[in-house]
Amino acid sequence: MAFSPAVQAYENPGFGVAYWNVGEGVSENHYMAFGNWEYKAYRGAFRYSYGELDSIYCESRANLEGAFLWKYFGFGGGYGFSMEWVPGDAFWTRHFYDVGLLAHYENLTFGFSLMGFTDETPEPLATLYWRPSSGLRLLVQGNRQYVNTGYELCFSHLCLESAFRTPSFAVFFGGSVSFGGWNAGGKHLFGGEDLDQNVFWLHKSIQK
Repeated sequence: MAFSPAVQAYENPGFGVAYWNVGEGVSENHYMAFGNWEYKAYRGAFRYSYGELDSIYCESRANLEGAFLWKYFGFGGGYGFSMEWVPGDAFWTRHFYDVGLLAHYENLTFGFSLMGFTDETPEPLATLYWRPSSGLRLLVQGNRQYVNTGYELCFSHLCLESAFRTPSFAVFFGGSVSFGGWNAGGKHLFGGEDLDQNVFWLHKSIQK
């Protein structure tokens, strides 16, 4: 799923690391560290990622996010700086940005964001979360190319999640375990025009 700064504002503060790779004959690996925090109406987040593709392309990218959140409404934005290079050949830098608005009422949260690199057309992203109970969260997310529909089902220490994308059908399945504020899990993505991907993470939640 794509990152939505508006919807993320309602997640519990915490920090973590993640790793994902792409299969099917391509050696592509990504590593990430991330965290988010809150102070009164202010929310903040950071992400740093490093990726490499078949030792012919590398990317190092850092993002800072900020948001102001009230009971029913919020807004936020962020800036990212990306360094990309072909080892022994070319090197270039790019600037990334995002802005987002959200509305929240009882168990519904809606976010709308614009994001992209400054040398490209911004990409819209709309996300709707519905949490009918403490253990179930439903998601619809879309941009100009696709719509994702999925769910997250949580028990005392176990969460299962799945989503599918249309058009160009693709799907992911994942699971995680939680204990003492720690959450560790993984997911597998496949289908459509995408290469198979495996994602793993470890996250520590700081309870409000």
